[in-house]
Amino acid sequence: MQALLRLRRGTTTSVDRPPPRLSHTFRHGVLVNLLNPKVTLFFVAFLPQFVPPDLSATATRLHLVVLGAGFFVVALAMDVGYAMVGARLHRRSLSRQSGSSANWLGWIAGATYLTLGGWAALTAY
Repeated sequence: MQALLRLRRGTTTSVDRPPPRLSHTFRHGVLVNLLNPKVTLFFVAFLPQFVPPDLSATATRLHLVVLGAGFFVVALAMDVGYAMVGARLHRRSLSRQSGSSANWLGWIAGATYLTLGGWAALTAY
């Protein structure tokens, strides 16, 4: 929806604004992940099945911490990879787009998000 609103206002790109500081972006990402209930639910529901039931409470906690740290390392590597690929694609293609093609890309992105949101709202299990 925000993509469509930006198109209507005529601000399709963020060239006019300076990029946010890296420390601000990092703090924002950490805060979002700490306050995200899906992460907590994932760890509570998924990781205990990989802990042997005959361990002591201390060993169980240590086992869960090791599993959580392994998950964090894998997720961090994937996120860094996504960011590097995205930055490279941005430098190669989107930064060279004319105003007209960038406008079309914005409309396509907005319509895609609205379509996916509508589909998710209307489909039931």
